[in-house]
Amino acid sequence: MNRIFDVLKKFVDEDDMYRIAQTTRHITADGDEAPVIDFVKNSRIKIIIYNQLTIIAFDYRTQKYILVQDKYMFAIQSIGLDFELDSAIIQGAVMIAISEDCLDLNSGITSLDIINNCLGLEDENGGENISFQFSQISQLFEPYCLIRVDEDRFQLQFEEDFNRFYGYIITNESNQIPSNAVTRLNSTLLLLSSRSIAASIINCMESRLIEYSFLQLYQCLEYLYIINNSISISLSHGISQETAIDIVTSYKLKTAEEENLYQVLKANTPEVAVQPLYDEISSTCDENADKHRVVAAYIYKIRCNIAHLRYNQDNILSTIEWKKLIDSLSEIIYSTYQKMDNNIKSICLNKETWEKFDWKLMSR
Repeated sequence: MNRIFDVLKKFVDEDDMYRIAQTTRHITADGDEAPVIDFVKNSRIKIIIYNQLTIIAFDYRTQKYILVQDKYMFAIQSIGLDFELDSAIIQGAVMIAISEDCLDLNSGITSLDIINNCLGLEDENGGENISFQFSQISQLFEPYCLIRVDEDRFQLQFEEDFNRFYGYIITNESNQIPSNAVTRLNSTLLLLSSRSIAASIINCMESRLIEYSFLQLYQCLEYLYIINNSISISLSHGISQETAIDIVTSYKLKTAEEENLYQVLKANTPEVAVQPLYDEISSTCDENADKHRVVAAYIYKIRCNIAHLRYNQDNILSTIEWKKLIDSLSEIIYSTYQKMDNNIKSICLNKETWEKFDWKLMSR
């Protein structure tokens, strides 16, 4: 309770500090207090801070929860996750979230609102204690929702899974990524193999520079170079993928980057996925053309023009239809990861590439 009031004091302007009543304050749960107290007392939490929101994860008596702003409800529903309806559980989770300074004030709430509705109030009978119903406190903060974690619908076992979750729910807030690309990137984030690239997709969505968004999507393909080489060696020599990837990483097999990109696309990307970009950039109608090579060369050329600062670079980049390019690239990424999903999962799980999420990192 003390931490909740301390958090509220942080939002009071210096000119209003003298209005804070010098009294002892208490919070009473709405309804039966016992289950609320039990949740606050026995749940373990972990706080994950991103650019646009803070996620707070709870582990309580065999059930796991995550709490976020309710403006993301539609995106969460589209994943298939359910919301907690037990008011005691919700109250307990929100009490913790406020005390840990994980919720912002509700839109329009001012310093004087906090004084007049809470911190400036005293006991009407002149006592030294004053009690508030929790609803009086929670209404000062932004709306929220508490989600029941269901591993059968969306796995949250690794740190990278929270990147997938965050990336999924914020994708519709990007102003420069085409809606078709958003849909494909969301579909990519539903693949477990996207644990490895979720951070790149987040950076793509949050960047204000379309060129940087492109580079982040390029990284999603670049990540596959070593994996694709290890799969190829595994099949050629009849060894496990894990042994093959050790060989590739230990001996640093030399292959030109553009060639690596071509090999990834040729081995794993259906022609139908590279066709739209090929049609955009090809000036010929050669039926025998290697479309994967043409597309790989173009993607790599754009990557180099962005990554290296060269004379006349701006003029080159200004000719690119970025939204069409991002749209085509998102289709290539989704189709490629869909094809390689099982191989990526197998290698990363066996090599312990992903970091296990500790639901019980913090207790109060």
